[in-house]
Amino acid sequence: DTFSFFQNKAPLLLDKTISDPKFRLKILVAKKSKHAYKIIKSIFAIFQIKTDNSYLAPNKLQLGNTTMPKVGVIIVNWNGKDFLKDCLSSLLKQTYSNYQIWVVDNGSTDDSVSYVKQSFPSVNLIFLDKNMGFVYTNNLAMREALKDEQIKYIALLNNDTVAAPGWLEELVKEMEKNDKIGICASKMLKMDNPSIIDSTGHVFCKWGMLTDRGIGETDKKQYDTSKEVIGACAGACLYRREMLDKIGLFDESFWSYYEDAELSWRAYKKGWKARFIPTSLVYHKRGGTLKKDKSFYYKTFCIGLNNTITTIKRHGSFIHKLLYSFYLIKTILASIKIKYTSGNPYYVGTKPFRQALIELWTHPYNYPPYTLPPPPGYPPPASTV
Repeated sequence: DTFSFFQNKAPLLLDKTISDPKFRLKILVAKKSKHAYKIIKSIFAIFQIKTDNSYLAPNKLQLGNTTMPKVGVIIVNWNGKDFLKDCLSSLLKQTYSNYQIWVVDNGSTDDSVSYVKQSFPSVNLIFLDKNMGFVYTNNLAMREALKDEQIKYIALLNNDTVAAPGWLEELVKEMEKNDKIGICASKMLKMDNPSIIDSTGHVFCKWGMLTDRGIGETDKKQYDTSKEVIGACAGACLYRREMLDKIGLFDESFWSYYEDAELSWRAYKKGWKARFIPTSLVYHKRGGTLKKDKSFYYKTFCIGLNNTITTIKRHGSFIHKLLYSFYLIKTILASIKIKYTSGNPYYVGTKPFRQALIELWTHPYNYPPYTLPPPPGYPPPASTV
């Protein structure tokens, strides 16, 4: 028959993971250039196979009536080998198929790199010789992924997450509805207790800062309606390539923490819309990697606090600063009480909050964002496989 003849003539050009001959031919045509398409079309003409140019669409594979723009999925890892199996396995079970995965390793010492190489050979792996923080490594992977002009969206996923099978498909479907949408947020639940919400998108809270909507609340389906938000937690989200091209990636002066909120606020001020998608479900350990190293906690906490101050000074109004000042004063008073009533191992004292309050009002943020010179040691040595 015709399909068998064509298969024998060009076996390497066909996707053998697709069993339906019609779908395999469509995928083949969509993947090739216009020049190759003309050659294939002439072969089809010999055997009177009807086709048309609708199968050939930039950045998209078309299967029936379903469009599938290509997505780059990025996972940053630091000593998270124990989480990677569940995380990557959940990605391989996605109902959406047109995506590539990049794992960036931040100088792990727990055999994460060799584990990914052996257990998930299809994953694009980038590994650094030291921990350069969440921001730099995410940007590194995003720049690598965006070299592929076919990629229309960038999905970020934390290594300590498990994504439901429809996670990526639901995000892409919403993005495709409106070109003004630059960010889509997933519904994130606590992995250890899925009845507790981790995030349903970024919104402004009463203290003048962006925060994860619903965090810590019991999930009673109160947020199970798709709606506009300000942005998304980078633990599980989708960014439009066009938006990133116009507003930039994460601010690398942040190192880690609150970088996603800063990007959300930046996109919001530039007119991009963000949507929360309740059917895009992810289970999140939150701080799973960090909590394995308690000595690292204080440093990262202070970095996150500093990044919050920087973001409010950069993007916020006088009202935002005033409201956040009240939050800091409240936290200082609460910290004094905690010191004498709790043995919390993560107690950080009042000093970081007192310094933050002074910084908020005494040093105006007047230098241009996103153009800071890279800190010493950037870029670090990197290897890819």
